[in-house]
Amino acid sequence: MEDCSLPLGRLGEKALRRLAEMLDNPTCGWRRLATAVSEEPRLCSSKELESCSLQVLSSNGSPSRYLLSQLSDRACSVGYLLQSLKKIDHKEAVQYLTAAEHQGHYICRIHLGEQFVFSQWAQVRVSRSSSLSSVSGLFPSAVSRLQILSQPRPLALGEGDPLSLECVAEGNPPPQYQWYRNKQPLPQAHRACLQISCVTTVDRGQYSCRVYNSYQELWSKQVHVEIAAKGKGKGMAKDAQKGPEVCKDPVKLTTHAMGVNIYKEGQDPPLQAASEYPEWLFQLDLGPPKQLSELDPESREYWKLMRKEHMWRFNKLHKGKKL
Repeated sequence: MEDCSLPLGRLGEKALRRLAEMLDNPTCGWRRLATAVSEEPRLCSSKELESCSLQVLSSNGSPSRYLLSQLSDRACSVGYLLQSLKKIDHKEAVQYLTAAEHQGHYICRIHLGEQFVFSQWAQVRVSRSSSLSSVSGLFPSAVSRLQILSQPRPLALGEGDPLSLECVAEGNPPPQYQWYRNKQPLPQAHRACLQISCVTTVDRGQYSCRVYNSYQELWSKQVHVEIAAKGKGKGMAKDAQKGPEVCKDPVKLTTHAMGVNIYKEGQDPPLQAASEYPEWLFQLDLGPPKQLSELDPESREYWKLMRKEHMWRFNKLHKGKKL
């Protein structure tokens, strides 16, 4: 017999009724349990097996419940019942009773040399949890519902950027995490925050997180992570356009027209003698543009500038801006 002194009757009526429902079946039910329990003659006899069978004739009769009542009246322990259920390989009932086996009164004895002291008594009770709709059986009263507090958000990144997705949950027992990409589990991704230091286009896809503990399982929202190729994504820095190299050679600056070559390859043209260039080239005014008051009213440049200023004034007035 297992070393568990908890009496069977301490489980309560609801627990015994639930256990009886599990045993009321023809394949692995109360008959096989009675055979296993009968190894201890004081707990069950052949005449009592007949009494259990007759319970099916009553309107609310249950052979399993009658058998459990007999075992409870004869001080059968939860440990011995659990051992008998293991012999007949009744997995559902064994799982149901595993939690109940540990309830009772506990005390701790602390030794220090030849002296010792006892702690206060603590009572551990196991009850059926009503807060978890998807869980059936006996669970500690400290169990709390598993819930996701923070959902992951979609991202748009470029190659080389860091990726960070977060899914925060709470519950008792503490939640565990498993991240998925395109419905495939990611190795070593068992934390609330998924981090990738340097992403590539291979990391593009749908991400979700599975949150679970011993009693429940939840899934986060599925979010899309877009990874743009380098230099093509929005916000990616484009390669700076390089201009022509600045010539710093004093000899070339005085003998060649540096920077006037319209071709990307080849040398700049050398400077010719002054007689080789037309006269108008030397008459060009390369200084700052003259004001209207500095021009001759009879010249063409004067009236061109006058027309330009009138157009500028008209546009300003038309748009309602101050001059």
